[in-house]
Amino acid sequence: MKTILTILLILFLLRLLLKPFIKFTVISTVNKMTDEMRREQERQFKSKPEGTISIDHTKDRTKKGSSGNDGEYIDFEEVK
Repeated sequence: MKTILTILLILFLLRLLLKPFIKFTVISTVNKMTDEMRREQERQFKSKPEGTISIDHTKDRTKKGSSGNDGEYIDFEEVK
């Protein structure tokens, strides 16, 4: 009987101690991820002004056919 009460007391104390620790760990992890995302967005916005276009001319043009990485196809209609 004494052993069961001791085990229950230990489990109860562990629950009381682990709950704030887990909560702190989750909150700090979420805050770190949010800060990383914010820094990445700031870096992207500062690297290139809005409206600029960059073209990669280093791609080997001797290949025939499309590799699927040529970009986005835009269907257009000619207006006369």
